[in-house]
Amino acid sequence: MNTGSATIGAIITIICVLPFLFMYMSKTKKKKTALQTLQQLASKHDCKISQYDFLDHMVIGIDTDKKCLFFTKKENDKNTNQFIDLQTVSMCYPNKALRTIIVSDKKKNSVIERVELCFESKNK
Repeated sequence: MNTGSATIGAIITIICVLPFLFMYMSKTKKKKTALQTLQQLASKHDCKISQYDFLDHMVIGIDTDKKCLFFTKKENDKNTNQFIDLQTVSMCYPNKALRTIIVSDKKKNSVIERVELCFESKNK
């Protein structure tokens, strides 16, 4: 009876853990391919990614030696790649677009619709 219960318990545990394991493996595979795309973009400009960060389907990376910024985004099987030479940039600032939602007569909530990094060139 104990071996039967242990076997059933092990099978149920495996069934419960497998979906999370598959999700983790899928996510790491997507991150790996996105990072490879970013590194290929950097190699086209003779750069090497030294720091990077992920956000869902986007990756942003920087070459600190040559001062270049790289960005790639995959959305609906469409890749958007960007390269910015930071030596030609005079200023960088975040831009946040907000939308106000009326919840009730007395309460309003602000929702962030979009966050952008804006770059101003030295050459106007």
